Amino acid sequence: MCPAVSDDNLAGLLHERLSPDVLGVLGTIARAAGERRERVYLVGGTVRDLLLGHETLDLDLAVEGSPDVSGLARTVADEIGSSVVAHSRFGTATLQAGTLSVDLAMARTERYPRPGALPEVQPGAIEEDLSRRDFTINAIAIDVSEPTFGAVIDPLAGRADLEARLIRVLHDGSFRDDPTRILRALRYQARFDFALEKHTERLLKRHAEDLRGISGDRVRHELERTWEEREPERVLEAAQEAGVLAAIHPGLAWDSTASRRFARARRDGAASPAVYLALFAYELDEAAVNGLVKRLALSRAAARAIRDAHGLRGAVASIAAPQQTRPSEVVQALDGYSPDAVAACRAATESPIIDERLGRYLKEWRDVRPQMDGKSLAGLGVDEGPDVGALLERLRNARLDGQAVTRDDEVALVRRWLRSSGNAG
Repeated sequence: MCPAVSDDNLAGLLHERLSPDVLGVLGTIARAAGERRERVYLVGGTVRDLLLGHETLDLDLAVEGSPDVSGLARTVADEIGSSVVAHSRFGTATLQAGTLSVDLAMARTERYPRPGALPEVQPGAIEEDLSRRDFTINAIAIDVSEPTFGAVIDPLAGRADLEARLIRVLHDGSFRDDPTRILRALRYQARFDFALEKHTERLLKRHAEDLRGISGDRVRHELERTWEEREPERVLEAAQEAGVLAAIHPGLAWDSTASRRFARARRDGAASPAVYLALFAYELDEAAVNGLVKRLALSRAAARAIRDAHGLRGAVASIAAPQQTRPSEVVQALDGYSPDAVAACRAATESPIIDERLGRYLKEWRDVRPQMDGKSLAGLGVDEGPDVGALLERLRNARLDGQAVTRDDEVALVRRWLRSSGNAG
């Protein structure tokens, strides 16, 4: 059944903002779908970003009339020579055509068996698919099937909210059904510089506590998406104000100091997810750090980053005071810690000396190695065993401290050390 559409048609916008190659892929998908008596719609973030004038490299498509889009995806993949990954269990598939990623999903309805649970889905019409989404600005579709190419389906007035720069939920139970939408709302608010619609804001604060019942994997995924934002601290500032951080884990809090640390990490060129995570947990005590690791089901590498940052926080002061601290001493103090933790501590420090030394460690000193190796040392009469490792470490320190610049310098040092120990060959 062809859905009711607005009077507007965005065919011109699609031709203006999508490349000929992308339009060609869309046309191929629409033709293949038509032969299967299915209809195809651009939906979700793709439509939102097109209407906002933002660049999009990914396409989200809803396919109406099919419980499984894998057959359509494979037909198109064969025609355009792309790869396809199908997930029949979820009624989704992804086409990868060069740099273009196309996600296809069956148009569906959803039912939440209980608050916070994953939804139960079944095929539905496009209007039903739009009515299950999170916010009105993500509940707009553009028909790309012929002969209605470009027709807009906007049953929830999402375009009006885009123009008004508002984030609005579709119904009062939205955050209760899926509390992760709370973090998503705050991301969109910061990313687009939109405002939360007043009733939506009240609902968000009312249901913030519901995040306590969401699995660590799902909360972590939303935080990982937050780290990808241009200024994630804006999301966390809003989360603090709404009582969201304490609902994720007791002890989490955010203030202007924490925001400055995120900005410094970007200044230092160290704005990676692991560094943001370490700064996110920077003020927690050891017990709270361990609790957050468990709550978010963090990977070993991510857990190491925040634990090392906690451990380094106290140790880093030792490299600050004396002006004569040698590079080798800085390296010895830092080498056991994750580089992400070192970068986080650099972003957090107020000391220009610590900032400079941590920066040099990350950019220069930690990669310094002697030119000689175990075989070279054996040629000078050094027996295999612990002496080799000890001498290589001494050579590394000598290079760090400017006592050895060339390989000849290293050879001379080793010979001197061997003579002084009575082991000269």
